[in-house]
This record gives sequence, C-alpha cells and structure tokens, in this order.
Amino acid sequence: MSPLTGYAGDTINVGVTITNSIADALNVLSITVVFSWRSTNWNWGTMSLAGYASSTNTYSIQLPFSPADYTVSITVNGQAVGDLGSSSCGPFTGVFRVASLPPPPTVFASANPTTGTSPLTVAFTAFVSNGLAPFGYAWSFGDGATDSVASPTHTYAAAGTYTAQVVVTDSRSRTAFGTLTVTVTAAIPPLTATAAFDVSSGTIPLVVTLSASGSGGVAPYTYSWNFGDGGTSTQQNPSHTFQVAGTYSVTVVVTDSKGNSVTKTVTVTANSSPVLGSGSGIPPWVIYIVIAVVVAILGAWLVVRSRKRRVPPMPPQAPPPTGP
Repeated sequence: MSPLTGYAGDTINVGVTITNSIADALNVLSITVVFSWRSTNWNWGTMSLAGYASSTNTYSIQLPFSPADYTVSITVNGQAVGDLGSSSCGPFTGVFRVASLPPPPTVFASANPTTGTSPLTVAFTAFVSNGLAPFGYAWSFGDGATDSVASPTHTYAAAGTYTAQVVVTDSRSRTAFGTLTVTVTAAIPPLTATAAFDVSSGTIPLVVTLSASGSGGVAPYTYSWNFGDGGTSTQQNPSHTFQVAGTYSVTVVVTDSKGNSVTKTVTVTANSSPVLGSGSGIPPWVIYIVIAVVVAILGAWLVVRSRKRRVPPMPPQAPPPTGP
C-alpha cells in the first residue's frame, strides 16, 4: 500500500498492489482493506492475475481530522487456476500515519547588495518557513521585471529606489509575501583633471602662475604640485619662480575624497638672462663689474702716466754770485 502517510482531513488516493508470485494464473476473489479510523471496509472485489504479474488499484479516502498513527490491514482471498478451493492470505497490517498540516508559509526576502551605483546587479533569495512544499515563487523587482525562481539575480539599469517583492505559494495554495528596498544611485563619473599656466617660457627669474581643476570622482579635491626644480605646493593655483635656466616638467596630482588620483603635466622653459646668465655659476653682471673696475684702474693709470710725460724738466740754476 502506498502512501502510508498523509495530513489530517486530506482526501488522498491510496494504491494497493497485488503480485502473483507463482507461474500459474491466480483468480483473486476478494481484497479487503480495513482502515481503523472508519466503520466501513474497502472491498476491492475480484480480478485475475497471470503468472508473476502485478496489478495496482487505487481508492480515494478522506483521512481523519485527528493526527495519530492508525492501523491498516489487507486480506486477500484467491484461488490458483486448477486448485479445488480458495485460500486467504493475511491480514497484512501496517501503520498509517496521519500528521498535522504545517502552518501557512512565511517568507523572508533578502538581497545583496541593497545599495550601489548603476548598473547594479543584485542577488535575491527567498527563505521560506512552514507551509507545505513544493513552493512557487513570483518575484517583482519594482522596475517592471519579474522572475519565478527562488533565488534570482536582477540588474537595475537606472538610478532610483525600488521595492522588490516575492510571493510564495505552497502546495495548498497558501501564500506569503516578502518585500525589501533596493537603492540605486547614479554612476560616479571617473576622476579627470586639467592643468594650465599663464606663461610657458621666459628669461629667468621666470614667474609662472599655474592652475589646476578636478572633475568627476567625489569632491572635494586636493592638489599636489611638483615644479621640477625641487619646489612643491599644495595650493590649487600656485605661483612659482624659476631661478635657473632649463626645461621643467611641472606635474600636479589631483586626488578626490575617495583616494582616486590623476596626474597632469605641463612643460615650462626658463631661458638664460643677459644679466643673470643661466642662474648657476658666476652671473654675467659680476664679470661686467670686474671688467669695469679693471678698465677704470687701467684708465687711471694711463692718465697718471700721461701727465708725468708732459711736465718739462727744471732749467739749471746759475751759481750764486761771488764777492769782490
């Protein structure tokens, strides 16, 4: 007999299988099934079975409303072809368990993640308690999309706040609802930066005013300048004086509040000055002064020498007169 269990108050189909275990045909004269919870018996009636054949018959029966273990017995009366009389087998007894119907289902809906930037892919799961399997699932994700599996995955393409819901139905058509909220924010554009200057070249000392700006990412931004000559700054728009001639790669690192950074580079050319030279070594003005001093000293010496040549020699003096 199958099944041997059911839920209180249900109406089920119970099947009884008879097997002829001998080679001769068997005429079954009666099959009597006795359920201990009811006053009438199920008499299957007569049938014929070929050698080693089997046959199953079903019977619809309502189970009692009180959960318990009940007895069931089966008695078979039959006669093999060629036998002079019939004989009975049984009763074969067993236990028929009538169980309480589980409570209606409850469901807990979960999602991972529940927040993020678009496009956001979310894994949903419905956790069902109680109820009677199998369960059916009906998901709606709040953006018009649906699914019918226990643990679906869905991608939200646009920013917004969505209410996702799952309806769980058990085998007795009892339903339960689970809801949750998913918040999708607009995608953050990538961090970009620009760098500029007021002049790109000139003679030293060359004063350059630089500027930088950040966009995208997550503000506020910080700025880190390296002027290529050892000088640095954390201002957004610094000024810097290049004292030595050369070509400098000036870099600025722009960092947003999430730690993302981008680097920009500009080139500044500082040229030598007629007065200051390259800014390293002895400047030309020192040489100019030295030359001027030497020229002045030489000129003074020449003037003095020239004057000495122009003074006439003193005439010889007459001897003093002698006495009479």
